[in-house]
Amino acid sequence: MITRCFCRNPRNVRNRKTTSIKTYKLDYKESRWVELEKLGDASFFLGDNSSICVVASSFPGCRPNCIYFTDDYTVFPNDPRGPCDMGVYHVESGQIEWHFSIDAASFVKMSKRPPIWVVPTITC
Repeated sequence: MITRCFCRNPRNVRNRKTTSIKTYKLDYKESRWVELEKLGDASFFLGDNSSICVVASSFPGCRPNCIYFTDDYTVFPNDPRGPCDMGVYHVESGQIEWHFSIDAASFVKMSKRPPIWVVPTITC
């Protein structure tokens, strides 16, 4: 299970930023969730209404032990600022590397939909 924590500015409902992400594993014997401090070679991709997990070493450029996330806040889909809560969360250090560019904002404004992840199936 993954939980995503946000910081919200009460004067500006659109200004919402991810502050941390926590990962958990179900301990079946104890019937409880146990927080994970590492993901190993796994990478998670969180998006609007979908999430996937991949083996990072199988995808060139994919970072292990990281959670990639997109801005899924759709209350104001035509906001001229576009998406601003996209990045990579490094699980072990707890650091967030922000990914925001004018090109990404323009693309989302044109489609009027939140970003999604597309993972191709590559067969050699």
